Amino acid sequence: LAVYHQVDIALDPFPYNGTITCFEALWMGVPVLTLCGKRHVSRVAASILTRLGLSEFIATSEDDYISKVVRMAENIERLRRVLPARLKLSIVRYG
Repeated sequence: LAVYHQVDIALDPFPYNGTITCFEALWMGVPVLTLCGKRHVSRVAASILTRLGLSEFIATSEDDYISKVVRMAENIERLRRVLPARLKLSIVRYG
């Protein structure tokens, strides 16, 4: 987990999304950007991010992906502060 302190943005793998790595990154304050596909294996991270109220981290096209990663990079300090609290709140709320 210490490696996440060296990461600014986690880029979710495509076409098979990560699950545990998505949660780990968010827990450590690292935003996760995903490209949502059409099949279950490429929609897992989108499901997680949607449930956490982070749908702005879900790209629907390659152009959208690039645009979102640039926006994330511009706001990285704010994101690193709010993400762990958001995840902890969801654990309390949804158990």
